[in-house]
Amino acid sequence: MHANRSLRLLFLTIFLDLMGYGLIIPLLPNYTRSLGASAAMVGVVTAAYSLTQFVFGPVLSSLSDRYGRRPVLLLTIALNVVAYLLFGWAQSLLLLIGSRLLAGLASANLSVAQAYIADSTPLEGRTKALGMIGAALGLGFIFGPPVGGAVKFYLGIEWVGYVAAGLAALNLALALIQLPESLPATRTGRPIRFFDASVLAAVGRSSQLSRLFTVYFLFTLAFAILTVTGALLWRDRFALNDAQIGYTFAGIGVITAVIQGGLLGKLVARFGERSLMLTGLFLMALSLATMPFIPALAFMPGEVALIILFAIGYGLVLPASTALVSRAFSLAEQGQILGQYQSVAALARIIGPVAGAALYGWNVGATYLIGGGIMLVSLLLAQGIGQSASVINPSTSA
Repeated sequence: MHANRSLRLLFLTIFLDLMGYGLIIPLLPNYTRSLGASAAMVGVVTAAYSLTQFVFGPVLSSLSDRYGRRPVLLLTIALNVVAYLLFGWAQSLLLLIGSRLLAGLASANLSVAQAYIADSTPLEGRTKALGMIGAALGLGFIFGPPVGGAVKFYLGIEWVGYVAAGLAALNLALALIQLPESLPATRTGRPIRFFDASVLAAVGRSSQLSRLFTVYFLFTLAFAILTVTGALLWRDRFALNDAQIGYTFAGIGVITAVIQGGLLGKLVARFGERSLMLTGLFLMALSLATMPFIPALAFMPGEVALIILFAIGYGLVLPASTALVSRAFSLAEQGQILGQYQSVAALARIIGPVAGAALYGWNVGATYLIGGGIMLVSLLLAQGIGQSASVINPSTSA
C-alpha cells in the first residue's frame, strides 16, 4: 500500500512537470520569432532543451544511484521553478535560451523517475508501472497546450511562464511533504560521469541490450521527425488550422494515456513486453510511411486512422522497451543505465527535428518514407531481442 501511494504521488509529480512543459512548447516557436529570431535560431532554441537532457541525464541518474532518488527529484523540480520564471522574464533570446537549457537539465530527471518506479515494483508489474510515465506525458499534452494558449491570450506570454512555475512549485511542495525515498540504504559508490564507459561497455557486451539501445534511438529519431513535420503536413496537405492541429496532437496524448495508464498491465500479462514492442514498432512504421499519401480530402477518416495507429504503437513501445532494459541491471545500477538510455533518446530528439525539417523542405513524401524506413529498421533489429536478459552489474563485470 505504501508503494502504491508513492507511485500515485510520483505520477502526479510527473504530470505536473509535463503539464508545465506542455504549456510552453506550442507557443515557443512564435515567441522566439517575436524576439527577432531567424528560422535557424528557432531550431537552436528548440534543440537547447534536448541538448541538456542528453548531457545531464546520466549525471542525474548516477547521482540518484549514489545519494538516492528523492534528493535528485527535489533538486530538479526546484530547477524547473527557476527555469519557468526565467521564461516569464525573458525579453531577449539569450535569456530565453538560458531558460530552455535549464529546463532541459531539470527534465533530465525522467530516468530518475523511471528508476524510482523500478525500485518500487516487482518485475512482473514493472511495465505497467513504467507506463504511468507515458500516461502522464499524454495527459500533460492534453491539458497543457489549451491552458497555455488561454493564459497567453488573456494575460500575455510572460504569465505562461509564471503559471508553469506555479505548477512546478506545487509539485515541489507535494514531493517535499509526501514523496519518500525508494532506494535501499545500500548505494553504489561509482564515480559521477557524463558518460559511464563501464555501462556502455556492459551494453556492448550484451547483444540484447545493444539492440534495445539501438532500437530506442531509431524509434525516437523517427518519432521526432513526425513531431517537427506533423503540423506542417496537416496544414499543407489537409488545410488544418492551428486549433485543429492542437486537437490532433491532444488526441495522440489521449490514446497514449489510455493505453499506458489503463490497458498496459492486461496486455503485458497476455502478450509480454517483447510482443508489445514488436507490434508497436510495426504500427508506427506502417502509419508513418503512409501519412503523406492520404488524399487531401480524406483527413477523416484516412489520416486520422493512421494517427490513431501511430499513437497506439507509441503507447506500446516506450514502456515495454524500458522495462526490458531495466530487467538487465541490478537494482543499484537502475538509475545509471536508465540515464544512459534516456540520453540516447535525447540525442535522437536533437537530430530528428533538424533532419526532419530539412527533409520536409526537400520532399514531403520522402520525409515520411525515410521515417517509416527508420522505424522498419528498428523493427527488424528488435526481432533479435528476447523477453528477458541476465542481470548485469557494470561495476563488477569485466
